[in-house]
Amino acid sequence: MTSTEGADTNEPQNIDASTTGETADTQEEARESTPLEAAIANGQAGQGDMNDVIAQFVNALIVVPTATEVTDDLNELQPVLFDREGMPMLAVFTHIDRIPPQVADVASYAVQLPAAELVQAIPAETGLVVNPGNPEGFEMLAEGVQQLANDVRNMVAAMEQAQADEPAAPTTTPGKVDPSGIPNF
Repeated sequence: MTSTEGADTNEPQNIDASTTGETADTQEEARESTPLEAAIANGQAGQGDMNDVIAQFVNALIVVPTATEVTDDLNELQPVLFDREGMPMLAVFTHIDRIPPQVADVASYAVQLPAAELVQAIPAETGLVVNPGNPEGFEMLAEGVQQLANDVRNMVAAMEQAQADEPAAPTTTPGKVDPSGIPNF
């Protein structure tokens, strides 16, 4: 499988090593950058800042490689962790073609999840690395992940409170999170 576009967010995705890593350059030419990849590249080129990257990240669907088959119980996932000076760093990717062969060798499956949901589930002592081994990537240490998770929780609570305070309105699916309402951004 070469793409997770249009997939249900918790749909199991087998990772085929022939579609990752070494062939990613060819596949990148065949697809447009994701909005998150574009924000990262703009930030690296000095055309944006980390707030722009975080805004795109919070609203992105990301790919999480896992050693276990994906089921409805996402607590059973065995994601790939890297060690950064004693801190575990959870590996996630902006697109399935960003997963390098060495990751695909240990994680034969992947799940696509909303980043805002994932950061809220990451243990307190764990950081995050987006696109490890790729130029369009970044790291967030554990305390940054927890701050972002708390900010997302506060934003969701504020949105829920605002909806509860409004007169009955048609029910809609929540849209993108506006990062300008997140403290410290």
